[in-house]
Amino acid sequence: MTVLQEHTIVLENDAWQHQRRYIRANAVYAKHMVTRDYGTGQRLVICGAGPSLAQWIDPVLEKVRPHQVWGCNSALSWLYAHEKLVTHGIAVAPEDGLLEDWAGFPPVEYLVSSGVSPVVIRRLAARHRRMWFFHALLGLGTEAEELAFYRRLYPSQSLTVRGGGYNVANLAVALASGAGFRQIVLVGADCCFDLSNDPMPAEDDGALTDWKSRQGMYVDGRSLLAAYGDRVVPIEGIIAGRRVATRPDMLLSAAELVVLKRKLGRRLEIVGDTLPNWLLNLPESDWQHLLPTVKDGCVTNFKPRVMP
Repeated sequence: MTVLQEHTIVLENDAWQHQRRYIRANAVYAKHMVTRDYGTGQRLVICGAGPSLAQWIDPVLEKVRPHQVWGCNSALSWLYAHEKLVTHGIAVAPEDGLLEDWAGFPPVEYLVSSGVSPVVIRRLAARHRRMWFFHALLGLGTEAEELAFYRRLYPSQSLTVRGGGYNVANLAVALASGAGFRQIVLVGADCCFDLSNDPMPAEDDGALTDWKSRQGMYVDGRSLLAAYGDRVVPIEGIIAGRRVATRPDMLLSAAELVVLKRKLGRRLEIVGDTLPNWLLNLPESDWQHLLPTVKDGCVTNFKPRVMP
């Protein structure tokens, strides 16, 4: 494969810079914590918000007969609006975009990281929604320092998620594993917005904006352009002869789901023709070299366009 150009982008934003303040503010609402026995012996379906969720949710629910169904970010609102079984919403990111993703705050229970925006937590509390808190390691000092920080503010039995990827579906799988669920089925975790033959135009080509408008990003119908505007830098690759377009963080999360699947074995099932399932069926030598690196809040060495 030939690399045409390389980029560096910054992951950090204002919300991430205020994580310590958010975690302190949310502690007063932490009446219920996700613990190691939270899901012992239960069957769980985790729903990512990717377009494939619409195709697979009904057969998955019928087959699994889950005790719990978690909707990640906007997947919750889509499931509720389409009268699908959903028992919990789950979120990790601190941005206020959750106010839109969870508009109306459906009457379910909520699994929330201690670093979620306090505005969201206050809205949930005002609507008397039950919240279950957990932690996600954020790099607030050393791991020991961060864990001590959580213990000073929250009940000591609360679970902390270490790693798992950059998207909520990944962290949901890691949380479910720690919480003791015996069967975890992940659906709608596409980790990409194209597995078709719709090649990405050159970056300096005005057709790129039109191309973004054709790339389905979410199950609710939003395209890449509608969800992120022109600020997002997509990446495109051809792996084992098949074209894929995605974001750098989603590519990293797909790779992490491969790691989680290998670790959890039969306990985790990933459903659908998604990027994680595709990578699972390929030798790592076909795709490992395409993965970007992350250091000091920046994604580096990713290739927006590669070709055979």
